[in-house]
Amino acid sequence: MRTSEASWLDGPAGTERIGPRFHEAFAGEAGLKIVSGDPHAGLLPDFDALAGGGFDPEKVHPEVKRFYERTARYGLDVTPEWRGLLRYPPRTLIYLVSRTIKQLNLPTGSSRADAGMTSELFRLSDPATGKEPYACWLRRSKITGEVGYAGFYTPCKLPGREGRFVKVVFPSTRRLGDRAHAPGEPS
Repeated sequence: MRTSEASWLDGPAGTERIGPRFHEAFAGEAGLKIVSGDPHAGLLPDFDALAGGGFDPEKVHPEVKRFYERTARYGLDVTPEWRGLLRYPPRTLIYLVSRTIKQLNLPTGSSRADAGMTSELFRLSDPATGKEPYACWLRRSKITGEVGYAGFYTPCKLPGREGRFVKVVFPSTRRLGDRAHAPGEPS
């Protein structure tokens, strides 16, 4: 589906590569400022903003709410275990796609996974309005520095639905002409 048909699906996208500098390139082109170094930063500034449409944030375990509002305080490790025939598709994806776009470089073996990932959490702020349209979470391999996840998080409304939702965008590349505003990392 094209974003012109469903603008709520639109999000940051690159022209060629995502990589570790994508957030900087996107912020610069969009006129946003990166706010980093907050040890209390979260993926959402206020979890209660999701209330409505049958969702009551008060019914969610307090630790889940705390995670979304204070994500920088948490550590998160992933230990993949690819077995049998399922081990080939991720390796193929990483070989053909991930290394090219410099994102989604998932560990394929326990030795790389055991080393862990770094976790950088920061917000993008509009200097003119003070609004922060995105919280960004950049996770990289401690061994290689390759980007595993370069996510953008923001609350959003969905057409025909009550309440607000968490929109997560893991930027990818888009074909030229599909989007007028498509910042990317310089090659």
